[in-house]
Amino acid sequence: MSVYLAGPGIFRKDADQFGAYQKDVCSKHGLLGLYPLDNAFNASPRNSDEARALATRIYLADLNLIDIADGVVADISPFRGPSMDIGTAIEIGYASALKKPIVGYCKDRRTYVNKVLEWDTETTEGPPGVWRDKDGMKVDEFGTLDNPMVDCSCTEIVDTFEEAVQVISRLLGKDGTLAKS
Repeated sequence: MSVYLAGPGIFRKDADQFGAYQKDVCSKHGLLGLYPLDNAFNASPRNSDEARALATRIYLADLNLIDIADGVVADISPFRGPSMDIGTAIEIGYASALKKPIVGYCKDRRTYVNKVLEWDTETTEGPPGVWRDKDGMKVDEFGTLDNPMVDCSCTEIVDTFEEAVQVISRLLGKDGTLAKS
């Protein structure tokens, strides 16, 4: 059984070592970890057309890894703001549409509105429980860690990557389908 390892870890300085660590943890639980950087693209685009072509190849290769995976483990921790990495959100949505089990992990367990309040100090409360950001946009308060579309796509959300791998290995049956509860 295999799991796609979604998250912004690919942007770390030590991305290759981080991916190797994640794959090792998966292996210890009888799973094959599929890391986005497994799709090695050694290209240096010389112009915007080549950059777009490379981006498209990366996108399609990552979707292919999700296609062949039995489930997804996704880092939904805040990334460059109060919300998660947008690429990971797309991967979660794609996996959800394919009806694959998704286990998220998040090191910041505050609700989304509390993350926004810290990030955007101009957020204000109108009527009780209705928050507006500096642009006047409503900040939903559902008690979720991020947008409900992400939280509700996840079968379960835990604190750490290691916990997420334990959960997905328990969720996946021997044939790669969801185990019966």
